[in-house]
Amino acid sequence: MENPLLNLLNLEFIPYSQIKNSDYLPAFEYAISKANESISELISQPNEIKFDLKKFETSTDLYDQIKTVYNNKRRVNSLDEEQLQTEKINDLISKFESSIYMNKELYSKFESLDINSLNQQEKAAYNYHMRKFLENGYRGVNSDTKILDRIKEINSALSNLISEYEKNLVKATDAFHINITDENDMKDFPEKIKISSRKLSQEKGYDTGYCFSLQGPSYSSLMMYCSNQDIRKKMFYEMNHKCNGGDFSNIEIMKKILELRKEKAKLLGFKSYNEFVLSNRMAKEEKNVYNLLDMIREKALIKAKKDYNELLNFVQNNVDKNITKLQRWDLSYYIEKYKKYKFNINSEELRKYFPLSKVTKILFDLIEHLYGINYTLVENEHLYHPDIKIYKMQKNNKTIGYFYLDLYPRKEKTMGGWVYPLKPRVINNTPPIVGIIANNRKPVNDNEEALLSLGESETVFHESGHSLHITLNEMDYKSISDLNVLWDFVECPSQFMENFFYEKNILQKFDIPEDLIEKIKKLKNLFESFWELSYINRCYVDMKLHSNEFDSTMDVEEFENKFKVDLFDNMKGTTLSLFFSHLFNATWDYSCGYYSYLWAEIIACDAYEEFKDGKEVEAAERFRKYILSQGGVEDPNILFKKFKGKDFSIEPFLKSKGLID
Repeated sequence: MENPLLNLLNLEFIPYSQIKNSDYLPAFEYAISKANESISELISQPNEIKFDLKKFETSTDLYDQIKTVYNNKRRVNSLDEEQLQTEKINDLISKFESSIYMNKELYSKFESLDINSLNQQEKAAYNYHMRKFLENGYRGVNSDTKILDRIKEINSALSNLISEYEKNLVKATDAFHINITDENDMKDFPEKIKISSRKLSQEKGYDTGYCFSLQGPSYSSLMMYCSNQDIRKKMFYEMNHKCNGGDFSNIEIMKKILELRKEKAKLLGFKSYNEFVLSNRMAKEEKNVYNLLDMIREKALIKAKKDYNELLNFVQNNVDKNITKLQRWDLSYYIEKYKKYKFNINSEELRKYFPLSKVTKILFDLIEHLYGINYTLVENEHLYHPDIKIYKMQKNNKTIGYFYLDLYPRKEKTMGGWVYPLKPRVINNTPPIVGIIANNRKPVNDNEEALLSLGESETVFHESGHSLHITLNEMDYKSISDLNVLWDFVECPSQFMENFFYEKNILQKFDIPEDLIEKIKKLKNLFESFWELSYINRCYVDMKLHSNEFDSTMDVEEFENKFKVDLFDNMKGTTLSLFFSHLFNATWDYSCGYYSYLWAEIIACDAYEEFKDGKEVEAAERFRKYILSQGGVEDPNILFKKFKGKDFSIEPFLKSKGLID
């Protein structure tokens, strides 16, 4: 049987049901061979023939498409690593990509281009590839071969180490669960959660009890409703102790990754890995990141102290007068109690207003109103899991893309939520396929519809922003298409879409009573300062790990705690960096860039100001024209100024978070 991966460029859909794990390695070998042939042909052309940037990019189309399918499958579905031969594939990928940008003949072809004769897209693509040469240490004919060889070794080692880090994290998440047998500990749980946790208990082989795992929906349910503080504390510890020693330890793996990143940056002429990464970001320098983090942390800390006292007073007066101090593992539980007391709201009861079909219908109606795109559910036999739904996106009766929804946790599926461009438009100029991946709570019974929480519903809106950024992109070069933008801008379209969810006219479409709508709007920033501080601490950990302040002799936990500013005690044995997948990720790399969510949200909040007062359709056309369609063709600062007529301001963000009046 023919390898289905080799026919990807000629297919509208990805035939997941036909692809075997054993298909990937030979497919990569073939695609790399064909790409090398095409690149060699371009290089061998006489100098008087202008080097064709477009042909260069299309030479790797098959390889890029196979890699996309491979990376997505590894994150969303169980794979037989031995059969897949992950290490061999990672090594192939690393060596091939390094070989492209260490090729002196190819570099000469790029140098031969007259940049002044290139159009705007060509210049942006040219700059992208020249940056890739720099990142691989190639600086022309005088490049030091020893440095090139060492960078090649580093790239290969990093690829395998990051793969090991990710595998350990998935295995550690799957390895732990807790079975609660005391009914008194379950007294505050909604019935549906009790049913699903009882079902999990039976699946784990227990005769009685209620089982909870470290998968997102299960973990958050326990932390929100379990009245037993010792159990909450245990669960918090296990979540934050993941990969800190034991069978799935990431300690030495992470230290090696950081050492190699530091070495690579210095070989490339940078003082630190932070300096290397930020040289190609909107922020430009470390000081600009730290100035922003310091300012937000100062404001969040002031508000967090007030929020802490308010929550503690509530607990002492209404729940348990003997509580003298709050801890991180108490927050979800007591905040849920506070919501019930203050607003007569139960988070679980709110779910009835947000069935998945209604959330997607209202989201799709909004997108049609803004951009003229309509969505139709379609059948497809080649999905990689039966839980997935796929929608056709059309504008003016023309298919412009497909939209996958993969919303439920599975064993060996990576935690979190993200968007993945499964098939770019630029390849063969076919409608792009975009996957929205999440880990929301799955219905107990197959015939039931998923009821989403406020946060899960908001996340669907968030990820749709990424999908629009990919689908509405009009660039003709892969290097500046899809999400190939400066990384501290990439979250702007997604953060932007979140704003719509809490608008009164959107919430009304969910048939929510008017008095409840006002309460929900107030919930948006309820005790937000606690999470803002937690986020800022994560940003500091990221930046400090990738500075020259950390070395492999240091204790990870002690190092992290030096930079955290919090109102809550650190729990011994817990760390962040050993399960911080954003920083050690083969697909989307946020190392030295976790601050990007904050940076992009500031831009998104200011952009959203243009959509108020009934001006949303006109503003949406400008947002499409100057932001969504433009990919990485220009600096985002320039694009934003074209959209709004002036530079972005931080004030709308501060107001939206309740950090200023």
